[in-house]
Amino acid sequence: MTTSDYICSRIFQAGEIIMEEGQKGSHLYLIISGSVNLYQHKGDSATLITTMTSGDILGEMGLLSNEPRNATAIAATECKTVMIQDQALNHALLNDRLPIIKPLTRQLVLRYKEAEKANRDLQQKITKLETRIAELEEQLKKPS
Repeated sequence: MTTSDYICSRIFQAGEIIMEEGQKGSHLYLIISGSVNLYQHKGDSATLITTMTSGDILGEMGLLSNEPRNATAIAATECKTVMIQDQALNHALLNDRLPIIKPLTRQLVLRYKEAEKANRDLQQKITKLETRIAELEEQLKKPS
């Protein structure tokens, strides 16, 4: 089989589930047109994480890590995608012949940088809170 045997296009209608959190993934999706909402569930509630649009790739983390999907993707509008099966991704990674490799790598680097920035922002907030707590503790120790 050739790599093209593992690649197909698919149109998802608005509201249609593209992939579900917790399930094992067999494809990644390149969004050609439309938009997709990503949700994470806690108990009975779902939180919107982000909206992805044309040119974005979703589902790659599960394929690369061989772990279950960490989010549910639902088409927000009619959405045309190119579905790439995990075997095609593995073949492309070994042979560097699939044109999705560069955008996939770019997206992974961007997500990593976003996560690093979010981590730095949270560290700064924690430091400020720790400073404020120490100030309040000092105030409580002083006799009135």
